[in-house]
Amino acid sequence: MTKLVLLDRANHQNLRALNERAYSVCHETTICPVLLAETPRLVAEYPVAFTRSSDCSKLLCVALFGVDPRENLYWRDNRWSSFSMPLNVAPQPLQS
Repeated sequence: MTKLVLLDRANHQNLRALNERAYSVCHETTICPVLLAETPRLVAEYPVAFTRSSDCSKLLCVALFGVDPRENLYWRDNRWSSFSMPLNVAPQPLQS
């Protein structure tokens, strides 16, 4: 079982997030919700579209990573291959 401890600058100063391992959870992600505020930086690399949410009829702004289900064209050679990434992908290193 995992033992949780508080982060401590002295004890944990040499620990680093393994970005590629963390981002690998998205290797089969085809679509990602994005904030309208981040679209100006994302449209240079990703197709950005609007779709309707399945649980309600609200419009969602999304970045497309592929067209086939479970396809991510930005995940190549076990690494993320674009310069920028949506904020919904970027926080992944902080998750287990």
